[in-house]
Amino acid sequence: MPTADLYIRVSTDEQAIRGYSQHSQEDRLVAYCRSFGIEVWQIIKEDYTAKSFNRPAWSTLMKRWRKFGKQRPDLLLFTRWDRFSRNIMDAFVMIDKLRLWGIEPRAIDQPLDFSIPENKIMLALYLATSEVENDRRSLNVKQGMYKARQEGRWMGPAPLGYINLCSPQGEKYIARKEPEATWIKKAFELVAENHLNTNVIHQLTTSWGFRCSRSNFYGILRNPVYCGKIYIPPFEKRQARLIKGKHKALISDHLYQQVQEVLNNRAIKKPVRKPRAELPLRGFLYCPLCNHKLTGSGSLSRLGKRYFYYHCHSPCGYRVRADTLNQYFLDSLSELHPGRVYKEVFKSIIEENHLSLLNKQQSEHTRISKGIENLITRNIKARDLLHQGEIEPEDYLLIKSGCKERIKQLSHELRELTEKQVKSKNKISKKVRVLLHLSKLYQKTDFITRQKIVALLLRPRAVFEMGNFHEVINTATRIIFNVRGEEKAKSTNSNPAKLEELEDPYFKKIWQSEKQHGRLLSLEDLSHCIAFLRNLYQLVT
Repeated sequence: MPTADLYIRVSTDEQAIRGYSQHSQEDRLVAYCRSFGIEVWQIIKEDYTAKSFNRPAWSTLMKRWRKFGKQRPDLLLFTRWDRFSRNIMDAFVMIDKLRLWGIEPRAIDQPLDFSIPENKIMLALYLATSEVENDRRSLNVKQGMYKARQEGRWMGPAPLGYINLCSPQGEKYIARKEPEATWIKKAFELVAENHLNTNVIHQLTTSWGFRCSRSNFYGILRNPVYCGKIYIPPFEKRQARLIKGKHKALISDHLYQQVQEVLNNRAIKKPVRKPRAELPLRGFLYCPLCNHKLTGSGSLSRLGKRYFYYHCHSPCGYRVRADTLNQYFLDSLSELHPGRVYKEVFKSIIEENHLSLLNKQQSEHTRISKGIENLITRNIKARDLLHQGEIEPEDYLLIKSGCKERIKQLSHELRELTEKQVKSKNKISKKVRVLLHLSKLYQKTDFITRQKIVALLLRPRAVFEMGNFHEVINTATRIIFNVRGEEKAKSTNSNPAKLEELEDPYFKKIWQSEKQHGRLLSLEDLSHCIAFLRNLYQLVT
């Protein structure tokens, strides 16, 4: 009795357009096998396009045939040749391979006798018709999408900040979605100001509640849809271009162009400057005389001793001793003392991040403990089999030795993991103390981390001189460490946030604490403070 595997394939669009179904194909194939006395070995069902043979179920079937040569069927049955393939070149190659394995592919609705050479013309006609139909459908879809884009319509799922809607007339469009739209607009404005790093701005938006990966965030900043434009890709010798879309823009075209200039300038690779431990403030300071960025270098004295200076390249000739300014910066750090609420929030941020780590450690602890229990059980079972005479003493000794060695390894891993858990709990209190003693962290850490601390504290374009530390630190530093100054008063009193507007528990906690001291913080100030604490946590992990 001949044997056969039944191959049933349908794609989603064919089900929708033509009403094909896997169930009807299966009924007809089984009835065909029953009529001709063919034994069915297995039924393979596929829900995938036939543009190529790179299909999940087909690939699994080929692996099985390749591995088990003696278990190959005599026939591969399907209803029509377009169920087998819609690519004429790939189909002929696959038919030759199957026949080489002793498997004859057969379409029950379009039977062909391969012993007759002329039937290959009919096979080519069946396959070519399917391929042409597929190509025509694909071209029609592409032309339709191109025409829709020409009309200014967005195709596909709405981007972040928008939502897909349908008008009463049945026309689909995208509309503004809150609060994501406001967050995206604010992100564009922050990038255009060119004061904060893009990664910092992404972390800031995440603290607001905006759920977006870093790569998607960069994609948003580059996407012209937010300034009301639709990108039309090249098609049929027509070049790519931007046109005005039918949707409402979240930002102005001018703001979008500003952001692109900022991102393009950041992408330019600048010559790498060798870091000097004597010049940690280099790159952050600006000249008090001409407002140009200060650089730094060493100078050799007549006695052969090397001194380092922060100095300006412009003709103004300004320079200051690096060791003097560095010491003043360190002394100023030691005078910073955070408010109580910020210590509590910082501790909560650390515990929040450590909780996920502890959960991973706990699952690993469970896995190792279970492994040890399984090995002990296996050893006991082997001993019982030895007493029953079902295994030889030599086999039992091998099993016992293997289990003992593996238990020893797992016990060592468990001991190390337990020590890590204890250390991770102790680290929480140590990391909290970092906020209290920034100067100690600054002294003990490496050059790169020192520069990150400087970037965290100073405002953009800081004109830093002896005695003006309080004037060059940013808003978040002023608020967290309770540094009095005109900038703080101006910032915290403008557009203060309302308690009912705050959803983040950290925002609420800080806002209520500051209100008790007579200070009303804006939503922007709160965001800056949380971003500061999160970035500081990243520095100490």
